[in-house]
Amino acid sequence: MFRGIINISTGLLNGILEINVSQDILANLFTQTSADSRRELFIVNSKGTIILTGDKKDLYSNIANQQYFQWAVDQNRNGTILQIGKEKFLVTSSKFERMDWIIIGLIPIEELMQDNN
Repeated sequence: MFRGIINISTGLLNGILEINVSQDILANLFTQTSADSRRELFIVNSKGTIILTGDKKDLYSNIANQQYFQWAVDQNRNGTILQIGKEKFLVTSSKFERMDWIIIGLIPIEELMQDNN
């Protein structure tokens, strides 16, 4: 990812900043939940292709036909509860249009309601 660095006084371009982060490092951020958790967090592009996930077998698969993806495309930043299969999930999303990313989180309502004692 590149970003121009603009001089605040002159408005002129001072340089360009490039940031490279390993996919494995980012994916680790997505998998730091307990072993029995069924939470999912992933980044997709606007066509529904998963471009970052904690589960490498899902990488580059397409979720465009999933109800939660359609909901996320229509939202900017929000959350809702959707029935997915036989279970209800809290679905959250946040768009990063400049990167063509949508971050989607799925958390089973049952998991949210558990007594954590």
